[in-house]
This record gives sequence, C-alpha cells and structure tokens, in this order.
Amino acid sequence: MRKRILIDLLNLSTPEIAGVGVFTRNLFSAWLNKGDLPYAITCYAISAIQPQDLFGFSERSSVHIKKVNIKRLLSRLSYQQLILPFHLRKYDLYFNPAVGIPFLARIISPHTKLVVTIHDMTPFYFPKKYTFIRSILVRLLSKYAAKAAHQVVTVSQNSKNDLMRIASVKSSKIAIVYNFLSPPYALSNANDNRYFLCISTLEPGKNIENTVRAFAQFKQEKNFHAYQFYWIGRIGWGIREQDLKDFIKDQHVDDSFHLIGYVTESEKKKWLENCTAIVYLSHYEGFGLPVLEGLTYNKPSIASNVSSLPEVVGETGILCDPLDPVAVATALKMMVLHTDGFKAKIPEQVRRFDPTEQTRVFEQLILSLLN
Repeated sequence: MRKRILIDLLNLSTPEIAGVGVFTRNLFSAWLNKGDLPYAITCYAISAIQPQDLFGFSERSSVHIKKVNIKRLLSRLSYQQLILPFHLRKYDLYFNPAVGIPFLARIISPHTKLVVTIHDMTPFYFPKKYTFIRSILVRLLSKYAAKAAHQVVTVSQNSKNDLMRIASVKSSKIAIVYNFLSPPYALSNANDNRYFLCISTLEPGKNIENTVRAFAQFKQEKNFHAYQFYWIGRIGWGIREQDLKDFIKDQHVDDSFHLIGYVTESEKKKWLENCTAIVYLSHYEGFGLPVLEGLTYNKPSIASNVSSLPEVVGETGILCDPLDPVAVATALKMMVLHTDGFKAKIPEQVRRFDPTEQTRVFEQLILSLLN
C-alpha cells in the first residue's frame, strides 16, 4: 500500500500569489508532475482556490484535492488546529509549505511525520512587517513549528542560521531547498529600456520610502533624466496608496516613479525582459525571489546588504545599506555605468539555484521520512 501525504494549502487565500505562494507553485510544478509518484497525495485547500490551475496537476491520479469551505482567518486557524489533527491519523506525512503545524498534531496523530517550510524569521528582526497581533502570531507559530516538526525546510543559509539561533533547532533538522525558477532562461537578453524594476507586495518591510528617496536623488543628475522606476505588486498591509502617491509627488518623481499593481506572469515577463536592473531594498528577506527572477532574464540587481540577499545576489549586483538613500542613489548610477560587468557573472550564479537539484533535495527528504 502506498504511503499517504497530506499537503496543507489552507494558508493560500488568493490566486494572486507572491513569495511563499510562488515558492510553492514552482516546487509543486517540478515535484508533482514528474510521472507516477510512489505515494498518494491529498491537498487541502479553501474553496476559493483552484490548486489544479495554480500548480497544473488536475489530471494526476496521485493528487487528490479536498476543498474546505472556510473564508475567514479565524475559521482557518480553528480548522487547522482543532479539526485537521484528527484527519492526520490517516496520513503518513503532513507537509505545510507555509508556517504552521497544528498544536495537537503530535498528540492526536503521533505516527504522522510533520514537515513545515519556514521561509524566514522576519518578525523577529522587523516586526513592523505585520500588524502587532499578526506579528506575535507568526513568531509563535514559527518557533513552535520549528520545534514540533520532524523536518524543517527553509530557503537560504541565512534563514537556516536564524532558525538555529532563534528557535534553538539543530542544523541536522533543517534542510535548505533554494527558491528556483524553471527554464528556459533568457540569459542572452540584452534589452534595456532605461527603467528600474521592483517586484513586491507593497508593505512596510519592503522599504519603499527609501527607494523613492534614492531614485529622486539619482534623477537629479542630467545624464539620468530619462530613467523610470516601475513597482509591480498589489498594495498590502500597512500602506495607504494615496499616502504613498503623495510621498512620491513630494519627492518630485511622480512623473517617473510608477505603481503598476499586480500583474499576470506573462505581463511580468515583459517587464523583466526590458528593465535595466532589479531594485530590491527590503529590510529583511528569507530569500529574495525577485532578484532571482531578474537573473533569469539576465538582469543584475541593486539590493540590501542584509539577511539572505547577499547570498542570492552574489557578484551579480550591488549591495548597499537600505537605510541610506545616498548610497542607493550611487548604486543606481554605478549600475547604469557598469551593467555589462555584472551580467557576466549571472550564468554562474543562476546555476546555484538549479531546479533539478533543489527538487531532488526535497524529494529525498520526503522519501527518507516515509521509509
């Protein structure tokens, strides 16, 4: 009899995925579409989500979708904590690609192996990323999940180090599965329509104010008047769109700093193909997927010199203090003048995040727990 895996997708509340959702989509596309699997998989998802469309495994006999009719955060948390642990009795392994393990799982389903992905420890370093209550909740869930899980998956060496330090988890319990993007890559792309690009949900942790300040300083020099800045991503928590637009106007770049909103994957591809470089000045990142997205289109980056971003950027861009707009403005100038030098380093850096290798690491982890 084949072993059974329950994948908890209940944290996925919208098809407009970013961050954790993109990691999940890319991992599942590589993992669950490889032919006959040696185990049976059931995905629990809320009714509003179509995992088949997001992950492309609707015709697979080994992947079953169970819809759960919950809409509100409190209902989801209650279901995960009070009902789901009893369902786990029928499964050999539980996997949550986001933070969270039911508190009663170890008691009610002691024979079920628990695997969780903890992408980062952001609220321990930058609490303002979330509301006060949510920050407390995420910190609680992260530390508990790290301790209760049989195996933790994270997405960078920096995040692994943070987990060991903050949650007191042994190195052997944490596996690194880097974010990755599936080929084909456009590593020969030379398009440059003189604009910088950021791809991110707009929320306090993404440091948009200093990004705007730096771009405004960059634009003061005559040689760079033609450059534009485009920010792709929906408005998230902690940001009022009108306040942000007023701030951009106060910095005198309302004619060149543009908020695009959420775009489809095909639209995002066009933005990536034609930008000069990616700008990603986040206060803290577990990985920094937009940097890797840029690399696969032969685009260098200007990024924060904190958390995991140096690990992802390598020698393909410029790292700078995200709190220093003058330093960032200088980095923008250097990027325009020396783009080709950074591009030369991109093929080697992209190989570090090879999807075949990252999927192999994850599959071996799952098989070792099931055996």
